[in-house]
Amino acid sequence: SLSLSLSLSLLLLANPSPPPALHMAAANGHADAIRLLLSKSADPSPRTKEGSNTPLHWACLNGHAGATKALLEGGASPSALNSVDRTPVDEALGGEHQDRILAVMREFAARGAGGAGGEREAVEALAAEAGAEVAAEGDDGDGSEGMEEEAKA
Repeated sequence: SLSLSLSLSLLLLANPSPPPALHMAAANGHADAIRLLLSKSADPSPRTKEGSNTPLHWACLNGHAGATKALLEGGASPSALNSVDRTPVDEALGGEHQDRILAVMREFAARGAGGAGGEREAVEALAAEAGAEVAAEGDDGDGSEGMEEEAKA
């Protein structure tokens, strides 16, 4: 929209470096702003100096599925590691929105998007690994998982 474009233009005038604007848009879940910045040739996976998080790390960490999707479609790397060797999926794990982020990642992989540089395979592996970790968190080793559901049936 015109107002979003004008707001971003003013933001970029005040701070001409697109990465901070992209990080802010991702961290706050502004998918339209992300698409606009990426259409202006912003790097989809820039790093911050502190923590070396990419915008995708911030979108996943904060549970913003729309922003995550916009970044993936714009070429962001789902396998990028931050300064503590965590991927964007790692940042989503354990958060209250992890299922939403994992669903976006799996959808992205299933569509065959991100084929360049093996990113599709990376998304599939990360989502599968995360799914296994999430399943393992609920498994206390006594074999009772799913028994409540069977008892209700």
